[in-house]
Amino acid sequence: MTASPGRYLKVRALRNAGFEVTEVATAAAALEHVEKHTTHVAVLDVKLPDMHGFELCRIIKGRFPSIGVLQTSATFTSAEDRVAGLEFGADAYLVEPMEETELIAIVRALLRVRLAEAAQHSTELRFAQFAQASPDVLWIYDVDTQRFEYVSPSIKELIDHPPKEVEANPEIWLSKIHEADRQAVEKMLCETRDDAQEPVEYRIVRDGRKYGSETRPSSSRPRQITVRALPGSPAMSPRPNALSNNVNC
Repeated sequence: MTASPGRYLKVRALRNAGFEVTEVATAAAALEHVEKHTTHVAVLDVKLPDMHGFELCRIIKGRFPSIGVLQTSATFTSAEDRVAGLEFGADAYLVEPMEETELIAIVRALLRVRLAEAAQHSTELRFAQFAQASPDVLWIYDVDTQRFEYVSPSIKELIDHPPKEVEANPEIWLSKIHEADRQAVEKMLCETRDDAQEPVEYRIVRDGRKYGSETRPSSSRPRQITVRALPGSPAMSPRPNALSNNVNC
């Protein structure tokens, strides 16, 4: 918490609401605190003795983007000032004098956003770890741009192309789908926003051989590959997408 004419009132209101508050009087002290201690929300006054509050906000958001910043001021109160504060990175802007209930509500809202972002990041990390280790092919396909956002390493074994190549050129994957099954897969992708859509099984062609319901003619033990495309919305992507698995038998 940095210096401002109403600092005492803000600190008291937040502590009474149950928040753990650290109070500092300068921008330098605020930066030192966030560098050494976990901080979820910073309430910054615009008028500081050693730095403009907008610049302090810019530095904090640049170094610690996960910290929610509420900018406050009794001096910079115009619409232009509030817009400038937000453009420098503040998540919210309050003009003083302010109602204690409004201050508390905004801090709680910023805290909820940060906790939700942290939970999403944790989910994405777990998904990435699972996808990296899974023998199944997992991918996220953006229907709007018709491009892959992610393809797991197992794609290399399935179609003999590394993930980065498939992400850069989706036609590599589409060209491997058996021509008799391609229309069904394309239909599934177009209708993936429909939660009631049924999974689609299709065959992959590799080296002139079909993989799917047929076994591979080989001098070694026959091998069969079943591929199923599932409409869904994995946590890693906010846009409509599809998730695909391949199961090797």
